[in-house]
Amino acid sequence: MIDHHAPEAPLGSLTVSSYGEQPEVPTAALMRRLIPEAPAWLAAVGAHGDLGDTAFALPECAGAAPKTAIRELVSLVNAPRRLPDGPVRTALALLVEHDQPKAALADSRIGELREAKQAWRSEFNRVVRTAPRVSGDVALIRFDSRAQVHPLVATTWARRLTPRMVLVANDGYLPGRVNFAVRGGEGNLRRRLREALPGVGGEFAHGHDRATGGSLAPEDFERLLENLDRR
Repeated sequence: MIDHHAPEAPLGSLTVSSYGEQPEVPTAALMRRLIPEAPAWLAAVGAHGDLGDTAFALPECAGAAPKTAIRELVSLVNAPRRLPDGPVRTALALLVEHDQPKAALADSRIGELREAKQAWRSEFNRVVRTAPRVSGDVALIRFDSRAQVHPLVATTWARRLTPRMVLVANDGYLPGRVNFAVRGGEGNLRRRLREALPGVGGEFAHGHDRATGGSLAPEDFERLLENLDRR
């Protein structure tokens, strides 16, 4: 198991994690730590999505160039997975079939990714204007979208609403589920969610101590909101 989130692998498994490092090295860069002959630019594409330009300072990304092409490619290959029917296979093919980021950007299929990025951005711009509802030190932003927009909406509002914890819920991402992202506030967000809703497994309160979320049945999500409001 190779991952940069808080380790939660089953007992007996071998885990390679950067959890606790500063910065927490993203998984793509961890792969190059294990396989040094892997291309530096691929490590940088994966790391830049999490860390921005800080990624270029990682030893695992040393020599990754040109930086401008990597920055552009990151936003394009990330867009398809955030849409319900995005061209994910095209994004993967461009990374696998080319030896340099410029070559990937010159591929005729890059237009599919540009369209996906535009569609995702349009949906993000629509929902990010949703007004928050504040109760205590928690701000709730709730909307309905089939796109994976809730994580970046949470990051955007957390900057505006500091020091409150921002919980962004998306009722339309998966049928019969409430998907949500949590950012901001203070302390360990994963722990706070688990204390507010103990005994819940599955896709809940994983990821990073300061960036987490989950996917809950509607009744469990309502219970989470009630318990957070009491704290």
